[in-house]
Amino acid sequence: MEHSSVNTSNPPPNPLPRTFALSADPKSDIYAAPAHGYVWTAPVIYKTLKASSFSKASLSITLDWTTTYDQGGLILAFPSPSNPIPDAKNAKDVSTHPQWVKAGIEINDGKPWISVVARENYADWSLASTPAVSSSNDGKTVKATIEFEKHANALMIFVRDGKERRMIREVQWVFLEGQLEKEAWIGVYCCRPDAKGEAEGPLEVHFEDFVVEN
Repeated sequence: MEHSSVNTSNPPPNPLPRTFALSADPKSDIYAAPAHGYVWTAPVIYKTLKASSFSKASLSITLDWTTTYDQGGLILAFPSPSNPIPDAKNAKDVSTHPQWVKAGIEINDGKPWISVVARENYADWSLASTPAVSSSNDGKTVKATIEFEKHANALMIFVRDGKERRMIREVQWVFLEGQLEKEAWIGVYCCRPDAKGEAEGPLEVHFEDFVVEN
């Protein structure tokens, strides 16, 4: 199954290498909120599959952060039937914006967290402590491994620390009847929302061992 991309200047290599990187310009994001509208401007590399065939996915993430809301991770998205390839230009309202769940590293209050955001209608955000922060680059190099698993109707989200893993979120609507025959994207994303206009350039996020099981 080939990989595709949106909001990137170059197509991804096929097959993806074991390690690869993705870069996000300032003011890029994946979000949906009454105060901010529907935003789908971040780069995404993804595979397309039927939601019913999805079993699990895993990904290791490394990023060097500088600004609030810098982020990167794993995403499962359900494009609207009216907009099968959502991008920065065409996914700006409720009818064209996909449903999605994203999980990865995100910076908030000057610290790295494991972030999960689920958008059925508007974005529902939660944070959990990160399992590992390296001491290099003044402590701003962050590493984490995220896993998605289908359990009955729900998407279960785990963070792994060595041989141990802990569940940090259960999103119940993802595999309900009506969702299962939808086309889904499973992939990686990175964002630099740059809410305060502090970023001096793009954010580069490094990914490793992106695995999808059907």
